[in-house]
Amino acid sequence: TLPYGLGVLSPLIVAAGRPLGARGMMFVGGTIEAVAMILQYLIATHCDGAIRAAAPVLLVLCSCLTYIGVQLVTSVAFPTPVAFWPINRSQVTATVKSFVGLGGAAVAQTYRVLYGAPTENPVALRCLLMWAGISFIGAVFGGGVLPRKASSAVLSSAPEPRRALNTVFGEVALLGLAATATPLFPDGWLHLVLVLVMWVLALLPVPLALLVG
Repeated sequence: TLPYGLGVLSPLIVAAGRPLGARGMMFVGGTIEAVAMILQYLIATHCDGAIRAAAPVLLVLCSCLTYIGVQLVTSVAFPTPVAFWPINRSQVTATVKSFVGLGGAAVAQTYRVLYGAPTENPVALRCLLMWAGISFIGAVFGGGVLPRKASSAVLSSAPEPRRALNTVFGEVALLGLAATATPLFPDGWLHLVLVLVMWVLALLPVPLALLVG
């Protein structure tokens, strides 16, 4: 829980990253997240001697580093959609936040397909490597499709793409149903099919992001 104590420093962290611009903050934030999670994996599995003795402290510090990266990414990822849907800001905010959680569910179930249910075996820590890769790719992609001018002032004259928002909202709702049902099924072909469905639903909004960007 210690990393969450950095929440009170969010304004300072974001202010420090502001000169990088929105795209730069996404890239740097995603890089920080990925590096921190890779370090956590290495400390937990490939370190001996003095480093292993200090592992608890080092792992907490890496968690704090991960949280800083998350703050940089979310400071861009959450406010930007509101610039496109200022009138429907509540719906778009709910959609984005729901997608974040449900995307995590898709990653967790993918890990289960690849390695089985997590156990005390250190192999379970490979999930950190999965998260590192997905965090970096997601942040780079998100920064890459960001419009150069995504402010309410610039977009105020354009009509809100309400149909696109409703479409994504419906997809996220279906993803929520799939994420609820998938863990209930035992390992096997049906579970695999449901995981694939989750990923299809999670990736369906990508063409919209490319279109808007």
